[in-house]
Amino acid sequence: MYASAAAASSPVCRYYIPPALGDSHFFGRGTIECNATGQKSPSFVLEDPAFMHMILPNAGVCPANTIDVYRVFSNRPDANHRYMTDKATRDEMVAKGWLAEGDGPDLVVMCAPAQNETAPCWRGRFEDMGWRSGRDSNPRPPA
Repeated sequence: MYASAAAASSPVCRYYIPPALGDSHFFGRGTIECNATGQKSPSFVLEDPAFMHMILPNAGVCPANTIDVYRVFSNRPDANHRYMTDKATRDEMVAKGWLAEGDGPDLVVMCAPAQNETAPCWRGRFEDMGWRSGRDSNPRPPA
């Protein structure tokens, strides 16, 4: 994740989902999705229109030197999303009832810089953002 705009990157907004609707966060990719989220869910609180920057896939394909990022949705009244870079984890969560979101045949939602990328990246724990970089030990299944 880029902390600021980088070549070919797009802003990723961060919305807070109030407790009555899930008490969670949603990360929208690009201005179009962020604006649509605010219009569709006016009770969501836009915390930052450019919380970080990521590269968007082209028809679900990430460019060289990036890593596919997947997103799943709980499809419950208390909405929750999970983000991960491991496709097997995404597939396991889908098998438990989560809905995969994204583009192309693999439903890729964003592209993260490869670990050897030298651009300044957001420093924090994926878990702080609802991201899972490996196997999720406790994915909450939909009701």
